[in-house]
Amino acid sequence: SSGINAEWPLRPGKKVIQYFASIGAVATKGGEEKKMSVEDQVVMCNPVLEAYGNAKTVRNDNSSRFGKFIRVHFGKDAKLASADIEYYLLEKARLTYQNPEERNFHIFYQIFKGLEESYQTGTLLLDPNIENYAFLSNGEVQCKEDDVELWKENCEAMVILNFSDEEKESILKLMSACLLFGNIKLKQNKRDEGCEIENPVFIEKAAALLQVPSADFIKCLLKPRVKVGTEMVTKSQNSEQVFFATKALCKAIFERTFKWLINKCNIALSTKRQRQNFCGVLDIAGFEIFDFNTFEQLCINLTNERLQQFFNHHMFILEQEEYKKEGIVWAFIDFGLDLERSIELMEKPMGILPMLDEECMFPKATDTTYKDKVIQQHNKKHPKFSTPSMKSIKGMDNPPHFNIHHYAGVVGYNVGDWLTKNSDPLNDNCLDLFRKSAMPFMAELFADCVPAGPKERKKTFQTMAMMHRKSLNSLMGMLHATYPHFIRCLVPNETKTPGKVQAELILHQLRCNGVLEGIRIVRAGFPNRIAYADFVQRYKILAASAIPAGFIEAKEASQLIITHLELTDDQAKFGNTKVFFRCGILGTLEDLRDEKITQILSAFQALTRGWIARKIYMKLMEQRVGVVVLQRNIRQHFVLRNWPWWKLFTKVKPLLSIARQEDEIREKEEEMKKAMEEAAATAVAKKELEEKYEKLEEERMKIQAELERERQAAIDAEELVFKLEGKQQELEEENNELIDRIEEEEENNFIVAENKRGVEAELIGVQEELAALGERLKNAGGDIQGKEAELKEKNNELTRKDEEIKKLDTKLNDTAKRLGETESMLAAAQEKGQRLDKEKKRVESELGETKVDLDKEKRAKADLDKNLRKKDAECKEVLGQLDDMTRQKTESEDTVRRKESEISGLQAAVEAEQNNVTKCQRQIKDLGQKNKDIEDELDNERNQKQRLEKARNELEAQIAAYEDQIEEAGGANSAATELCRRREEEIAKLRKDKEGAELEAQEQADASKRKFNDVQNQLEDAEDMLRKYKAKAKKEKSTDCDSALIPLL
Repeated sequence: SSGINAEWPLRPGKKVIQYFASIGAVATKGGEEKKMSVEDQVVMCNPVLEAYGNAKTVRNDNSSRFGKFIRVHFGKDAKLASADIEYYLLEKARLTYQNPEERNFHIFYQIFKGLEESYQTGTLLLDPNIENYAFLSNGEVQCKEDDVELWKENCEAMVILNFSDEEKESILKLMSACLLFGNIKLKQNKRDEGCEIENPVFIEKAAALLQVPSADFIKCLLKPRVKVGTEMVTKSQNSEQVFFATKALCKAIFERTFKWLINKCNIALSTKRQRQNFCGVLDIAGFEIFDFNTFEQLCINLTNERLQQFFNHHMFILEQEEYKKEGIVWAFIDFGLDLERSIELMEKPMGILPMLDEECMFPKATDTTYKDKVIQQHNKKHPKFSTPSMKSIKGMDNPPHFNIHHYAGVVGYNVGDWLTKNSDPLNDNCLDLFRKSAMPFMAELFADCVPAGPKERKKTFQTMAMMHRKSLNSLMGMLHATYPHFIRCLVPNETKTPGKVQAELILHQLRCNGVLEGIRIVRAGFPNRIAYADFVQRYKILAASAIPAGFIEAKEASQLIITHLELTDDQAKFGNTKVFFRCGILGTLEDLRDEKITQILSAFQALTRGWIARKIYMKLMEQRVGVVVLQRNIRQHFVLRNWPWWKLFTKVKPLLSIARQEDEIREKEEEMKKAMEEAAATAVAKKELEEKYEKLEEERMKIQAELERERQAAIDAEELVFKLEGKQQELEEENNELIDRIEEEEENNFIVAENKRGVEAELIGVQEELAALGERLKNAGGDIQGKEAELKEKNNELTRKDEEIKKLDTKLNDTAKRLGETESMLAAAQEKGQRLDKEKKRVESELGETKVDLDKEKRAKADLDKNLRKKDAECKEVLGQLDDMTRQKTESEDTVRRKESEISGLQAAVEAEQNNVTKCQRQIKDLGQKNKDIEDELDNERNQKQRLEKARNELEAQIAAYEDQIEEAGGANSAATELCRRREEEIAKLRKDKEGAELEAQEQADASKRKFNDVQNQLEDAEDMLRKYKAKAKKEKSTDCDSALIPLL
């Protein structure tokens, strides 16, 4: 991700990290207590990093002032395994100075807003008034970020990331000490070059917070001890030097604290889960063009030049390789060369950054001498370099000294304080004092700052440009090993107003982040491509009449569709497996497809609506007939409902089926009893099966636990092997260092011996001359006094030579002693190496054939490294020649004019060598990739072998004893599991049948009871009617009795 001024990538980067964490979250089982997961820790790293790495700028209130690469690792099950963070180019200069309307890092304002005043004044020794600190140069600046809420989030995140209370308090003390450094006032002495501190209270507070002696700290700042030759002397510092030293120490404390925070987050995010793949998010500063551009902007813009070149290579050079693979006629265009000249100007030999590193080596070099050399070397000689005109810089407070033509535009750079920023000098005495601090956290930060002794060599000088290029090369190597996706972030306006769009600002950002360049390159090629089968399936609808019926190949069908659509050869190209389109053609096809689908759907909707209308009409007609029938039946019902004979018929008719219903009730009761008995038997059988299943499950868990213990033992053995290999590698490195020291001592011994031989030769010559003079004296017999004087001079010279010989013998003896000590150390290291070799052989005997293959790969890699070292040596030799020629040019212009032809020839040779080196690097990269693939295969084979040999190596005795039992238990377990599964299915089926039968029986019983009650009621009504008719018949005793009895029969 990249955006203008490093401000807007932050929020999309956070969203991407939250997305990765959510999709890779490990689900917790129900009832488990929720613990702090890796997903929460990955998300909560942002508040901590934002507090110490973000600040308010002119364009954004929460701008990221450092670049970071977050790797999120996933396991084989696609769940989140762990994560780690790397950072690049922290803007340390913001710690001591901020531009107008900008703030320092958020943590300083959170200290004043989030902490209680008593804690500020008591523990941190601070004044609650934020305006009283020089390093907060703009004081209280309005910011939309709520410092109190951010402080709470920061504290919560530190708890989640396992920060201890002591660590949090130590970090706050260091931040407070950084603020106090800025308030130190210095006064220059009039008698000497030294200076004094006007207000010692601030430096005493800072020393108390850092837990170092204040007197020693002041002495180290004002009069540090420096190494001159082999002796240590005290040097007085002027006020300017002490001021730069305090700022450098402040920045060193902050940077080391920030690096410690990164490592702490990585420790919190690391787990023992196995890693399979990773997704990374690169959140880094975008291209920057300000009114005042300095060293930091040059490093940021160099990074973006390299990233844009990588973007061009990945998006377009690989795409053109696909054109070649598909057999499309295409003129290859190397878009990466558009940026190569700018990159060469900044980082190649005799470029801007290498010349800056070279200038930092000279004690009397200044920013002006560096500027003059750069302009003299590149002005009107390099197409990407120019100098600003006097008219363009008129009236500017900090005018640019030279311009670089980047891909995003022309940027003018001011070289003020570049040598100081690049060398970043630190006071060794203060660093040693920090290392001995009583605060454990402070001592841990500066544990590596061990001062060199009088006879020890000083560590290799590393400039900021060197470290930045090293980290940048590491970043690019990592990016080349991944499959990247690019996110471009745009700021709609500079006033932070919703809904407002500034077209010129957006166009400027599109130009700066390479989108316009990408559009230009995309329009030159075929960005859209579809496989033939997919193209026919999707766009066959546009030319249905042109494709014949029956089988036809996808490529031929695609050609028929393209011909029917009348697309030219420039608009569409046919590859071996895909069809390629120019930009915009695929969108036109999508529009045509949408129109065709709309037409088809409109016709289909018309037919459907007609069919639905006809169905509704037929239903209405049927309802009309049904209404007539219903009316007729209702009329008949009203006619019959009061007829006495109809009433009698409706009451007597149900009595005819009473006997049959009682038989059905008895049958249902018998069936219900049988079902109850079967259900009871099934419940007993289920209980027995459940008991058997529990026993088998316990046996299975025991076997599984035993297998897990054996697997863990195998993993421990693997870790032991890795540790032994690491120890072996460390001893090999120590052995190589001792061999190098022996070689140096042998070279020194050889030089001393050569000097001794030369002195002895001179002594022999003097003795011969003395003998010749003696013979002359005897032969001549005169001028004795002159000859005696000459003889005395020769004797004196002989005495001096003897003394020199003695000194050389002494040096030779010392060298021999050191050589002997080195050889003894080497012998001890060799003995230690032999012991480890024995242990290594024991481990290698277990590895077997796999280790032999690994040795072969190591030898192949060693050969490649040897070839690489040869090429590097050749390149260094050529670069050394080029540096010599450059020094001769600066010493004498006349010599430069005579040597111009030779320099041009050497530059051509250097370019040829660099091309050879580039080719070799590409070959090495390919071989490295092959080596990596082979190592991956080797790791897989090693893992497989370890899994196969875990029962043979360490647990052979136990497995031999329990192997048969495990097999029998495993077979019984599987059989029992299958039997339990079948039993459970049968039980579930019986339970379901039982429940259905019970429900059906209950319903039938209820229905039978209802029917019985109805029949009983009907019988009672019928008996009442019979009694009434009998009484009536007895009373009438007439012929009506016969007519009344006929319907009853």
